[in-house]
Amino acid sequence: MTATHQLQKSQVISVHYMRGFACLIVVLLHYGAYINNLFSFGKFGVDLFFIISGFIITLTTSKNKSIIHFLRKRFLRIYPIYFIVWLFFCLTLYYNESLSTILKSLFLLHKDYSQPAPGYGWNMLGPPWTLAYEVVFYFIFALAMKINHRRRIHVATATIILAVVGLQYLYNGNFHFNSSISAHLDVKNPGQAVIKLLSTTILFEFIAGMIIAYNYDKIKTLKPKTYIPLGVLLLIVSFFVFIKYHNTGFGMDGFFWFTLPLFLGLLLLEPLLIKFQFRALSFMGDISYTLYLIHFPILLLYEKHFPTFGMHHYSFLKFLILIGSSILISTLLHKYIEKPLMLKK
Repeated sequence: MTATHQLQKSQVISVHYMRGFACLIVVLLHYGAYINNLFSFGKFGVDLFFIISGFIITLTTSKNKSIIHFLRKRFLRIYPIYFIVWLFFCLTLYYNESLSTILKSLFLLHKDYSQPAPGYGWNMLGPPWTLAYEVVFYFIFALAMKINHRRRIHVATATIILAVVGLQYLYNGNFHFNSSISAHLDVKNPGQAVIKLLSTTILFEFIAGMIIAYNYDKIKTLKPKTYIPLGVLLLIVSFFVFIKYHNTGFGMDGFFWFTLPLFLGLLLLEPLLIKFQFRALSFMGDISYTLYLIHFPILLLYEKHFPTFGMHHYSFLKFLILIGSSILISTLLHKYIEKPLMLKK
């Protein structure tokens, strides 16, 4: 397959496109503040990311049984570029933050665990608050691989459900499906922070991705007369759910019910997407992680150094400049730092 940003043959193209789309919609959510909050619904990108993660991690470990190799790949995928971004913005933007906030961000912890789940006051860098859940999922999945590689999906699913339900009953005396609920405890150390992370139902979104991946071989055998109408139907369902609940929140009582049929619908239409080359979405998929990391601090940098720039009738200009500069910087980071690191996996 030839394209400006060539996809690997092993990649599921629809998922790569969705990764780019999910990142873009999160960026538009934040930058949309300068065009009358036009993309206020963009938080659903987070839910889509978690489903994608559960799906990809399951597929990419189908043959590899090495836990060390798996965790090493995950570390190289997430942390080196994160550390570079963290260090740069600590020096240029967040130097007045408390040492506690800076160190929490360094170790992917949230700012304030007294705040509601799943964001807990967010990460110092903003959107990377989601990385804490990714890391928790990786360790659960690694444990599942160790216990029984062939049944790793079943073990990981059971572990997540037992952890979430069990911890809520242990600390709260009941269970809530709402992803803004977690174990009621005062966090005084990283271990208690992990309990907070393990007790929110937003982790169930990883389960959805795993289950879909488990059935992916069956999905690929579907004939056009089946996957085309079914895929289109799921996209229609997703659209109507979005229209009705576009002002909802994260997780199982929120955007999960929009992103699940969206993910399934586009995955079913994979054979059609292979025939077309959406270079823009492929490109966005390539730079999605670096763009996700830097776009919010870049917004704050603009506000800090140009406090009156882009206000009022210049807002759309600021929106365009933010988008353009973030994509440019993300592209450079991906090409010269992230991509070389990925080749070392």
